[in-house]
Amino acid sequence: MASSANICGICDLRNISKPSTVWCPECDEGLCNSCQEHHSLSKATRQHSILPIAEYRKLPSDIIQISQSCCKHDEKLILYCKDHENPCCGKCVVETHKHCKEIVSLDDIMKNAKNSVSFHETEATLTELIENIRKIRNAHKENLADLSKKRKAIELEIQQTRLLIDKHLDKIQKNLVDEIHGAGDKESEKIRLSIKTLDEMEQSLSEYQLKIVNVKKYASDIQAFMAIKKIETDVAKEEECLLSYVPEEKMNNVTISCKLSEPIQAFLGNTQTFGEVVIETTPRRFTLSHKKSMQAQMMIPTIQSMSIENMTTRLHQRVNTESKNVRGCCILPNKNMVFACYDQKSLTFLQSDGSKDAVVKLPAAVDLAYIEAYDSIAVTSSIENEKYIRIIDLHNKKIKNISVNTKNFGIAAVQDSLVYCTNSNNIRMISLRNELVKNIVYADISTFAYVETFQDLIYYTNTNTDDVTCCDMKGTVKWKFAFQNMTMIPLGITIDNTGNVYVTTGNNNVIVISPDGKRYKELLSSRDDLRNPIALYFDRRTNKLLVSNRSRDAVIYDIVQE
Repeated sequence: MASSANICGICDLRNISKPSTVWCPECDEGLCNSCQEHHSLSKATRQHSILPIAEYRKLPSDIIQISQSCCKHDEKLILYCKDHENPCCGKCVVETHKHCKEIVSLDDIMKNAKNSVSFHETEATLTELIENIRKIRNAHKENLADLSKKRKAIELEIQQTRLLIDKHLDKIQKNLVDEIHGAGDKESEKIRLSIKTLDEMEQSLSEYQLKIVNVKKYASDIQAFMAIKKIETDVAKEEECLLSYVPEEKMNNVTISCKLSEPIQAFLGNTQTFGEVVIETTPRRFTLSHKKSMQAQMMIPTIQSMSIENMTTRLHQRVNTESKNVRGCCILPNKNMVFACYDQKSLTFLQSDGSKDAVVKLPAAVDLAYIEAYDSIAVTSSIENEKYIRIIDLHNKKIKNISVNTKNFGIAAVQDSLVYCTNSNNIRMISLRNELVKNIVYADISTFAYVETFQDLIYYTNTNTDDVTCCDMKGTVKWKFAFQNMTMIPLGITIDNTGNVYVTTGNNNVIVISPDGKRYKELLSSRDDLRNPIALYFDRRTNKLLVSNRSRDAVIYDIVQE
């Protein structure tokens, strides 16, 4: 902060102490009434937005401390280093960031900071986390009520049984009831402590919500930009804490029951206890909303492995795409289909029965990927002056452009990020939360290379070297499948639920490669109505393979084991 908010910065330089009445975020100083009038008339500052000093003081103290000047050189922050995620002045660039590749204008990157994806995502995450806390707390309260009902039911059972036996059992009855109450109270206290912890978590998250509201209203753009970075990190920690809460024993459902001794007549003689208190803890099916993976299911079904040796196909459906040169395709969760039409520069949407739904015109369309976390389609472009990835919202078909400074080909979605092939001999990943880009794979990658992801692995085709490569998210190669000595070249690629790799080739066929990259099998050929296919997509929800011919039509096959 350049000056104290309590006194006028201009008067202070003249050794005059006058209280400030307004704050100018761009000048980063307070102004008295007289200086405010001059400030509003001066050509250099008349366009500045000011706010009453009382409203400025509503900003959190850590936000107010964010300065627009370099703390090292006392110069205005004008640039932003994406490599270090840090704003800097001109001297900083020369001294510290001269080897960094991603130096951009700070004005450009903080433009519309309050309306950025990070802001919206953090607000949505806060709302989501608080809702999850309420779900867990309600479950605990239901558990408390159930414990109380079960406890009363056991007491009634004991009382009814006691009427049939001698009075000498009164003492052991009392001991059993006390034991039940003691055990129930002990477990109830554990649950109350959990609820208290959840209340504290909700209070903390609510404070972040209030902080964001005030930042959006009163902070400058740079303050907003720097604040959301910190808040986003803090909220991610809170989110991780909450998501790890459920799978642990803290979320187990606690019940209370009593096993009565049989036969009851044995109590009259030798039995010294009325029964045995049993505390049973059983897992409870519980789902937290989590936008990054749509639904964080607590119980995941087991997926049976599919051997390529016993794999075969069964024709499911033929569809007329009425499209030319289809380069990308996918099946949506509602079973509708989307095709990227390279020659027609458009996306064609078909209903599940094959009827046309919609056509979205674009400057260019190569490959596409469905982004489950945002219910959107990402589309790449290979045109020199169209270096964008376009995001199409499936609800309203609105288009958002993300500049990536490269021509792009194959693309795949992984949670809230995109992995894509570029014309710069590398494969990159871009986060949709903050649009930061990082390189993953450096290789001699061909034009129109395709990429797919599965679990924590990346798979891509390369016609320059005629192979399929599997690597991890750091680019470390796990295996390569070479097409040398074959009359085929690798084109489109998709992965099934167990890691089998499906690839179209330049020989009117589809081959499937084993998860270890050591074996392969021809799965489809021209005998199966394939005509120069490039695009294909495996729907992991239904075990169906969509293969699109270059022109006019596509075929859906069921993948089955013989």
